Amino acid sequence: MLKAMGALTTKADVLTPFIALLVGGMAAWVVLAVVEAKLVRAAIMFVILAIFLSLAVSSLVKVWNRARRIVNGFCPYPMCKGVVQRPANGTRGIVVCPTCKRRWPEVPNIKFKVTSRLKER
Repeated sequence: MLKAMGALTTKADVLTPFIALLVGGMAAWVVLAVVEAKLVRAAIMFVILAIFLSLAVSSLVKVWNRARRIVNGFCPYPMCKGVVQRPANGTRGIVVCPTCKRRWPEVPNIKFKVTSRLKER
């Protein structure tokens, strides 16, 4: 599953927590420089850390769900309920969803579903 998660990770999945870390770090630096009350500092730091962790966990869960769906043979796009298939032209390393026409990287151990289109062949 980890190989599938690595193949299906996008820039947005990585950049969101990274940007939150940068902005949160700058905000923490400003809070440490300006606020003198220890309790207020701790509360603000807790909020900053909670926001960063929630964004990081959210990105991780999105990638996990995407990988789980494609390994189970379904299209990982959230709005699509189709199944993935190997392309008709025989391209290696890619699977295609015939419903939404999106292309995804082929990950190990995909459990392809038998559809009516495959039964006709």
